[in-house]
Amino acid sequence: MTAVREALWRVEFRTDLTQGAAPVIPVGFLLEAHWKGHARWLGLVFRRKLTRLELDSVNVLTWPEMSNLEPFMTNLFGEAWGFPGSDSSSALGSEGLAARFSPFNALQFVREETPVEAGHFDPVQSFASLYGKLLGFRARLHPILTAPIVPLRRKAKEHDDVDVEVLNKAA
Repeated sequence: MTAVREALWRVEFRTDLTQGAAPVIPVGFLLEAHWKGHARWLGLVFRRKLTRLELDSVNVLTWPEMSNLEPFMTNLFGEAWGFPGSDSSSALGSEGLAARFSPFNALQFVREETPVEAGHFDPVQSFASLYGKLLGFRARLHPILTAPIVPLRRKAKEHDDVDVEVLNKAA
């Protein structure tokens, strides 16, 4: 049996490191598996953008990347894939990338238990299984700060109950 190393990282942005109860914005999930001598798989699912209220809680002067997540996350993926030694050894590129972001950093890579059991390498099943698991994390990438939608009542007019289409047909 081929030994496999795997890691799952939750990428999150902490809005205030001085308060434990401060909002934590979910940004993405990075999943990696490496079958030494056989194959390597790396996947990333992330939010394309933050809501306006989430951006208001981020210091975009310090973190301009948060205002345009897609190129930033794409670059992080490239860094993890090209991490030195991740192709030839059993080192995981995601571990090297996560080490760049300390627990004292607003953007953090938090290791999670891997619900994926990649096990024996199968060129067809292994990659499909990992991709399916990665897509399952999309549900956890919802905005945490949103504006409430308040319906506004408009003042009733004399002909409100009549179809607007009919009113426009007058000759």
